[in-house]
Amino acid sequence: MTRGKSHSEATVEAVRAKDQEGHRISEIANDLKLTKSTVRSILGRIRQGHTSPRKRGPRPVLSPRTLRFIRFRLSGDGHASMRKIQQESAPDVHHATVWRAVKRMEFRRRKLKILPGLTDRHLQARITFATEHLSQATDWGKVIFSDEKHFKLNGPDIHNYVWTCLQNPEDRVLYSTSCLDKRGITVWLAFSSMGILAILRTHTTLTSDTYSRMVINEALPSFHAAHGDDFIFQQDNARPHVAALTLEVFENSEIRLLNWPALSPDLNPVENMWAIISRDVYLGHPQYSSLDVLWAAITRAAARIHQEMIDNLVGSMTSRCVKILLNQGRRVN
Repeated sequence: MTRGKSHSEATVEAVRAKDQEGHRISEIANDLKLTKSTVRSILGRIRQGHTSPRKRGPRPVLSPRTLRFIRFRLSGDGHASMRKIQQESAPDVHHATVWRAVKRMEFRRRKLKILPGLTDRHLQARITFATEHLSQATDWGKVIFSDEKHFKLNGPDIHNYVWTCLQNPEDRVLYSTSCLDKRGITVWLAFSSMGILAILRTHTTLTSDTYSRMVINEALPSFHAAHGDDFIFQQDNARPHVAALTLEVFENSEIRLLNWPALSPDLNPVENMWAIISRDVYLGHPQYSSLDVLWAAITRAAARIHQEMIDNLVGSMTSRCVKILLNQGRRVN
C-alpha cells in the first residue's frame, strides 16, 4: 500500500513564504486550500532543515524499532549468525533483506585474529626449518606427526568470526578471548604415511609425566609396528612436550625428535586432520549428551579418514616449506 501524495516544491515554497510573512497556520491552510495538519507537517520539515518534498513510496519492510533491535543484537552478541538475527528480529522477512540492512549499518563479520604474533626470531626459525628440510630432501614419509585437541559437548572450542561496526575504530581488529570452561575431552593423535597410528583420550591434565608415559606406553608400540626404529617423531613446543623429563624419557627410549619451530601450527598437517575430524563430529550441530558419546563420535570420524587423504597431508610438507620461504617466514594457509 502506498502513502499519500507528495506535496510539490511550489506548495512548500508557498507555505514558507506565508509563514515568513507572519500568517497563522489556519490562515495559510485557508489561503492554500490545505488542512492545518498538512501545513504543520510542511512547516515542521522546513524548520528541521528539509527543503525538498518528502519522498513517497512503499513502507519499509523493517521498521525503525526492528532496525534498533538488530543493531542492539549485533552490538551485544558478536557471534550471532545472520539467520539467528533474522529469526529473532523479523521472522517473516527474507534474510537477505536483513543482511542489506546490516550492511547499511556498517556492520561486517570479521575473522578473529590469533595472538601472539610471530616475532623476527620466530620468522627466522621457520625460514631455517624450511631451508634445511628442502636442501636435505627430507623423507616426510618417515615422520610421525602428533598434536592434541580439545573437543566440547556443544560445539567447536572457539568462535572464529564476530560482528564488528566499521564506525567504531576499536572494533577494526579483534582477538579471540574465548576461554569458557565447558565440558569436553582432550584427544591426542599421531599419524604418518602408514595411517593413524594412535588416537588417545586423555583423562587428566597433560603434564610432562603423563604425556611421556602416554607416548611410551600407549603410542610407541604402534610406532615400532609401522616403522620399526626408522622414524622421526614430531611434536610442537608445548610445555609438557619439551620439559626436561619428557626429553630425557624420549632419549632413553631412542626416539628421534624433529626440531620444530615455535608457533607453527600452519606447518603441522595434524591441524588439517583435526579440521576434517571436527567437521565430521559437529556436522549438523549435534549436542552430545555425555563425554563417552562424544568420544565415540570422534573415533568414528577418525576411522572414516581414507589413506589417500593421509598421503596428501604428508606429501604437503614440501609445499608448506616452499610457501614459508616465499612468504619470508610468515604464516601460510
